[in-house]
Amino acid sequence: MHYSISSYVLALILLVVSHASAFPIYARDVTSARIIPLNTAGALGLLWGSIGLAVLTALIQGLVTTMASVAESSAMWTFRFRIARSEYIWWSFVSGLLGTSLVMITLSFLCGNQGEGLSVLVLCSATGVAIVRYMIPAWRSRHFIENRWLAWTGPSRTGVNIRYADVVGDEEQWLRLFKKLENERFLMFPSDEWGWSLPFNSPKGLYPDATEILHKTPQSDLGTLAAKDKIGQLGRGIYDDGLHDFKKPEGNISLLWGTNQGFRRRVSRAIGSMPLNLLMSQPVTVDNYVADGLCLAMGVLGRNKGLNPKSLVYGSEQREKKLGASEPPHKIKSKTISDALENTSTWKPRPAKVLRSYYLDTLKKQYGGISDAYVAASVELALILANASHHAIRTWFEKRMEQQDYELNREVQEYRQSLGDAGPTAEEFNAVYRASYVSMIISLNYIDYPLHGKAHSNEGLCRPDLTCMALLLMAEGAEKPKWWEKKWVKDRLHKESQGLSKDGSWMDPMAWLFGLEKWPDVGGWSV
Repeated sequence: MHYSISSYVLALILLVVSHASAFPIYARDVTSARIIPLNTAGALGLLWGSIGLAVLTALIQGLVTTMASVAESSAMWTFRFRIARSEYIWWSFVSGLLGTSLVMITLSFLCGNQGEGLSVLVLCSATGVAIVRYMIPAWRSRHFIENRWLAWTGPSRTGVNIRYADVVGDEEQWLRLFKKLENERFLMFPSDEWGWSLPFNSPKGLYPDATEILHKTPQSDLGTLAAKDKIGQLGRGIYDDGLHDFKKPEGNISLLWGTNQGFRRRVSRAIGSMPLNLLMSQPVTVDNYVADGLCLAMGVLGRNKGLNPKSLVYGSEQREKKLGASEPPHKIKSKTISDALENTSTWKPRPAKVLRSYYLDTLKKQYGGISDAYVAASVELALILANASHHAIRTWFEKRMEQQDYELNREVQEYRQSLGDAGPTAEEFNAVYRASYVSMIISLNYIDYPLHGKAHSNEGLCRPDLTCMALLLMAEGAEKPKWWEKKWVKDRLHKESQGLSKDGSWMDPMAWLFGLEKWPDVGGWSV
C-alpha cells in the first residue's frame, strides 16, 4: 500500500497557511454573503480547527508512512505484516479526519470566509482520494491481509538433531529450557522483529527460534532436562515420520513448533527468498497478475516441508517409481487429474485455473530443485488459494490444516507404544508423511463449505491424513496394517470424510493422485 496521500495533506496545509500569511485571518472582513449566520470568531474558529486537523493528519500519516517504509526496507516483515492488519482501520481514521476537516472549512466558507473557496476544493479532492484510492481498497484487502498473516506466521516444521528428541515438549517445557538460558543472546533475523507496539498489543510468548534454544542448551544438561510428556523417546511436538534412527546420533527429527508451544508469532524466515512484489498488501506478479494465491501458498510451503520433501507424493508418477513400472495400463495423466480437481472442486469452476502454466513456470524456478511432484502440488495449492473463500481459508489456517495432523501422529505413536509389534510400523508412519501434500490439497479443494455458516465452530474439521496413507500403501502394493480394524481407525476415517464435500466428488481425484485407477474401499482395504 502506498502512502502518497500525505502529499495531498501537506499541499493543503501549505495552501491554507500561505493564504493565511498573505491575509491574516484575524484581520479579515467576513463578507455579508453568509449562508450560515455565525459571528466572525466562530467562523475563524472553524477555519483554524480545520487547519489543525489537517496538520494533525499529516503528522500522524507521516509517522505511519515512515514506519511502513522502514519495515519494508529493513526486511522487518513480521512488523510490516502485523501493522498491515490494521491498515483498513487506519485509512478509515485518516478519511474521517480529512472529512471532518472538510466539513469544518466548508462551514467556515458558508459563514462568510469567501477566501477559502480554493481550500475547500483542495481538501475535498484529498478526502476523495483518501476514500476511493486508499480506504476502500484497504477494506477490500483486509481478509487477504489477515490470511497472509496466518499463512506466514503459522507453526513451522523444522529439522533438529535427534539428541533433542526427549527434550522438547509443551509450552511449560519450552519455558523451562528458555529460563536456563536467560543470560544468553539469541540470533534474531530482521524478519523476526516484532517491532513497535502499544501496551495492549505487546508480544506474548518466547521470541527466539526453537532451534536457537536447543543449540544453546549445554549438551551436559540434556539428561536432566528431559520432558515429562513424551512417548518413548519422542517429546511433544516431534513427528514420527519413520525417518529417524536413534542409532545414528547425527540424524535429524522433525519438530513442529509455534504458538501452541509458547512461541510468539513471527514470519517464517523463508520470506527471505520471496520477491518483494509478492509481499505487498495487494501482491502482483512481475507481469501484473494478481498474486494473492502465490503469496499465501509460498507462506505455507516455507513452513511444512518436513525432513525429506523429495519423497512427498503428488501424482501417479510416484507409484511408477516405487514399483519400477514404466507405463501402468491405467496410468492417470496429470491433465486428467488437474481437470478433475478443477471441475469437481468446492470452488469450481476455479477461474484462476487459466494461470496454471504461468504459476508452473514461476514456482518451478522457486522449488524445481526439490521435485516435479512438489512443484505440481505447489501450483495446485496456489491456484486453490486464489479462488477459495476468505472465510474458508482462514478456517483452514486456524485449524492448522496446512500441516500434517500432529495430534493424529501422536495418537498413532501411543498405539504403537501399547501394541508393540502389532502396532504401526516405520513404513506406515512414513507413508502418512509422504502422502501429506495430497492430504493438504484435498482438504482445501474439497472442504465442506459453507461450513454450516460462519458461526459454525468447525470442531470436526480435519485433514484426510489416514485415508491418504491407506491409498498410498494400496498403490504401492503394501499389506493392510495389523491395526487397521481398530475402532478408532473407523472413527477417524469417518471424521475425515465428514470434513469434505458430501457428494463424494473428491474420491476419484484423491485416488488418482496416488496412481490408483479408481476409489477403493479404504475401510475394507480392498482395491
